[in-house]
Amino acid sequence: MRTFSLTPRRRLRSSAKRAKREAPDRLDFPLAAQDIDGRLNCTAVANLHRRTAGLQICAYFTAAQGRYTMPLKYSARLRQPEFGRPPRAAQNGSEKMILITGASGSVGKAVLQEASRKESRVRAMYRSKEEAAKAPSGCAAMLADYSDKQSLGKALNGVTSVFVVCSPIPQLVELESNVLDVCEESGVRHVVLNSALGAGDYPKSFPGWHRKVEDKLKATGMSYTILRPNGFLMNIVAYNAPSIRAQGAFYAAMGDAKVSYLDVSDIAVVAVKALQGGAHSGKTYELNGPEAISNRELAKRISKVAGRTVNDVDIPESAQRESMLGLGMPEWQVTALLELQQYYKQGGGAKTDGLLKALIGREPVTLDQYLTANAREFRDQAASA
Repeated sequence: MRTFSLTPRRRLRSSAKRAKREAPDRLDFPLAAQDIDGRLNCTAVANLHRRTAGLQICAYFTAAQGRYTMPLKYSARLRQPEFGRPPRAAQNGSEKMILITGASGSVGKAVLQEASRKESRVRAMYRSKEEAAKAPSGCAAMLADYSDKQSLGKALNGVTSVFVVCSPIPQLVELESNVLDVCEESGVRHVVLNSALGAGDYPKSFPGWHRKVEDKLKATGMSYTILRPNGFLMNIVAYNAPSIRAQGAFYAAMGDAKVSYLDVSDIAVVAVKALQGGAHSGKTYELNGPEAISNRELAKRISKVAGRTVNDVDIPESAQRESMLGLGMPEWQVTALLELQQYYKQGGGAKTDGLLKALIGREPVTLDQYLTANAREFRDQAASA
């Protein structure tokens, strides 16, 4: 067993709490992970009592005339890294560090949960301390904003693979482009981009925005995987459940168009596997659910699980626009949603194939499974009480 002593370069001003907060006088090799990330959370000089083979290549030390300096910092909470200051990553490229952006969103959160189960070194990017406090145990929470490249640089320091996802807003191209720029500057090796179905052949709405980011990513020269998911099962609840509960019906200008919905948990499995790069590098995956259904069939399925009659009411696009604007939705969002709806009416979302099943290694979540699990969302208020 090799040992060394620590000489702190500066001490806390408050002597009353010094004993609990300063670094220990002595620690033994090999150090546990909590010692490196926690108790050595100060600036110190390590004096070796005898030669320790292999220490020269440790990323936490730099040698200078027989002394080894650890660039660390005091903190009152020694076992928890400060927000915005990631644990130092290995510099020799041998260790993998994954960053999940958009960790508080529906897709990002699902990817983070999957990554936390499957990977040992994961960071999650948030925009607020309140959201960051919800990070899974063992995951490093980082505060950063897509519009602030400096904060992105801190979050991406030492990261090898990144999952990039952004809310569908008009600034999507600019914001995701910022992330890709900083990924290049930070030496990120692989990027998984959450895009949208239609990005390959539909220039309008969200697919058109995503295509611009896809093209930029391909031009960077970084290894990449692009995911183009079809409609989300969760959107059935988000968009249709309120009117179903209140009126027993949902409304859209979809006609007989079909959509093969899929679950975000299945997208998450694909994303985490794609973060490994390898065989997934350079691939674009169009992800479809196991079956394509129309709104008419959807209404029948909801009726069955909810125990009440639910109707699908097909309305003119102009009426749908007026209704969404009346609910307070911004005009850009209404236009984008209606343009996306046109893509589905042209048959763009009706494809089914075996790709999703092959990628996740099991049967995907089905529409009936999702509706059964969320049946109470479609019942009227009295029945749900």
